Amino acid sequence: MNRYYDKEKLIRNLLMQGNIKIGDIFYYDKVTSTMDVAANLNYDSLKDLTVIISDEQTQGRGRYRRKWYGSGEDCMFSIVLKDYDFTIPYSLIASLGVYKVLSPLSQDLRLKWINDVFWGPKKISGILTEEKNNRTTIGVGVNVNSSKFPSNIINDVTSLYLETGIIYDRINYFVKLIKSIMDYIYIAHRDGVEKLLKLWEKASKMRGVMVRVNTSNGAQSGIVQGINYKTGALIIKDGNKIKELYDGTLSFV
Repeated sequence: MNRYYDKEKLIRNLLMQGNIKIGDIFYYDKVTSTMDVAANLNYDSLKDLTVIISDEQTQGRGRYRRKWYGSGEDCMFSIVLKDYDFTIPYSLIASLGVYKVLSPLSQDLRLKWINDVFWGPKKISGILTEEKNNRTTIGVGVNVNSSKFPSNIINDVTSLYLETGIIYDRINYFVKLIKSIMDYIYIAHRDGVEKLLKLWEKASKMRGVMVRVNTSNGAQSGIVQGINYKTGALIIKDGNKIKELYDGTLSFV
């Protein structure tokens, strides 16, 4: 677990050129998970909007403790919010930030409720949000330059490299992604989330689509009507019933 002080300085300087207010930046060669590092930072010395970056995660995870695969060729980081609003759906806000950065590369990019970014039928990015130890941490994984994946997920995921054949500058993408997500966090804190969630809904291209959502209360199926612009809840129509779902794993029927 070694720090790259030169990369930390470079990323900070590039973000400052974009007038981004940021806390500390920690860039490591290898950690168990950037989420773990974020959760264990001393609260008294923790600065709001601190960023944890790592080239490798030995125990990276997604929602429901699923393992998140990421090579040293991808962008994996966490943003730590000391001043946070528990009513804001940060996963959706962050995924919108990722979408904004990647969408110029393809018209096939779309958002999937509640926290994924897809390139066509394959996942290219995932977001995880945790509230722990008096802080909210947003974990972000974007597959950038990976050329291969484990056999159990190879048919479900992709990377920028696999889709375009181009090797991308990871430092440049760290800066773009962090800036985009933080811009949306500022807007959410200042103006509320309604306009952002309307943008999210449009980018998801899910309205009118039949879905199945596995929730803690069982499976729910219906046609997507949109999302709640205040909470980010998924709105589906099941027969004559309108339902709002706040969490779960979504699949397309």
